[in-house]
Amino acid sequence: MRFDSSTTPVVSVVLPVRDAVGTIGRAVDSILNQSLRDLELIVVDDGSVDGSAEVLRSIDDGRLRVFACSAQGVAAAMNAGVREARAPLIARMDADDFAYPFRLERQVELLGRNGLDVVGGAVRIVDGQGAPVRSWRRYERWVNGCLDPETIAAQRFIEAPLVNPTVLARREVFELGCRAGPFPEDYDLWLRVIAAGFRCGKVKEVVLDWTDGPNRLT
Repeated sequence: MRFDSSTTPVVSVVLPVRDAVGTIGRAVDSILNQSLRDLELIVVDDGSVDGSAEVLRSIDDGRLRVFACSAQGVAAAMNAGVREARAPLIARMDADDFAYPFRLERQVELLGRNGLDVVGGAVRIVDGQGAPVRSWRRYERWVNGCLDPETIAAQRFIEAPLVNPTVLARREVFELGCRAGPFPEDYDLWLRVIAAGFRCGKVKEVVLDWTDGPNRLT
C-alpha cells in the first residue's frame, strides 16, 4: 500500500526496537493490518545487531517509516519517534507484542466520544509461544479492570494502570517526554500525565497480546 506523505495521518504509531528479529515482523504486521488504515508506523531501531533492520527493510508498505539510532535506550528512542510523528494522535507499540485488528479504531472512537486524552486497552498476557501466563492472571484482572478516569487515577500508586504498548494519546501527552532513570520510563510518564490533569480511559475489550518476556523488569 502506498502512503501519501503530503497528508496528515490520523494516528502515528511509535515502536522502539532493539534486537527483536524473531518478533518484529509480526508486531509491525499487526499495526499495518489495523482496521483503521489512515496511520503511519514509525519504527525507531535503537542499535539492533541481530537482523531486525533486515526484517524491516523487507516490509513493503509506504506507511512504515524506519529510523536508526545508536543504542540510547527505550526512553530516547520513544522521544525520537514522537519528534518524527506527524499525526495529532500518537500510539505506542512494542516489538514483541501483537495488536488486535480493531485496536486503534476502537481507541480513537472512545477518545473522541468520552473526551479523553489517553486511551489504553485490556490485554491478554502471554508467553513467547502465545499461551496465557497463569501466574499473571491476578494482575491481568486488576489492570483490565482499571477502565475509567477516576479508577485509573485512584489506582496509579499501586502499579501502572495503563499497559504501555496499548496506549494511544493526544500528541501533547507524549510531548511531556519519556525520562531515562532507575525506574520504568512508562510508569513515570503515566504518573506525570495524570498529575498534569490529562483524562485517561481504556477500551474494555482485549486489544493486545502482551508478551511476558524474560527481560521484563516487572
